[in-house]
Amino acid sequence: MTVVLLVGVVGVTTLTGCGGGTSGAPTGANETGPPEDLGEVVDLTNTAEVAVGVPDNSFKPRAFKVSAATPAASSTKVVFTNTGANAHNITPNEDGAWEPVVLQSGETKTMTVPAKPGTYRFYCTIHGTKTSGQRGAMIVVPPG
Repeated sequence: MTVVLLVGVVGVTTLTGCGGGTSGAPTGANETGPPEDLGEVVDLTNTAEVAVGVPDNSFKPRAFKVSAATPAASSTKVVFTNTGANAHNITPNEDGAWEPVVLQSGETKTMTVPAKPGTYRFYCTIHGTKTSGQRGAMIVVPPG
């Protein structure tokens, strides 16, 4: 009887461990589809300069859609402004997507939207991780 109970416990443990891989958690940068875990995606396509506020522990908007940069047209710029009291950064989930942006309180910095369409997730390494806390996403779509 004891052996049967132990086998049952091992079986449940194995099933629980296997189930963890399909939790639907974010997979990182450049995934396909909208970042549903971040809420509403604000459509800012065909806007030359996109403003993103960086209050303490958030991004506003948290998820936004922009047009890809092209050689023929003036490239879309994203202007990050730290409206919080603390220092923050905008670090891409995928290394090399862009150079991380560091902002002191009240500081503003501008970056050019990537030319390659895709979903670019980012986060503040001080107040978040790739999957929780202060994070956001920029969905880059073909110009048009």
